[in-house]
Amino acid sequence: MKNYLQISETVWLVISILTVLVVGYFLATEGFANGNFKLLFLPLVSGAMWMFRRIQRKKNIGKD
Repeated sequence: MKNYLQISETVWLVISILTVLVVGYFLATEGFANGNFKLLFLPLVSGAMWMFRRIQRKKNIGKD
């Protein structure tokens, strides 16, 4: 279970970093035109999932 939680946390961290980079690129090249401000929601969601998985992993450390 511990390995699953570590892998899942790492995957969400990578997704968070990639979405920040992609959204930053789109905003730098196109600005906020065409509704690009909606893309800011994606890094927030993936960051929240990373934090949720991190908290869940830390709660389960002593149970394995």
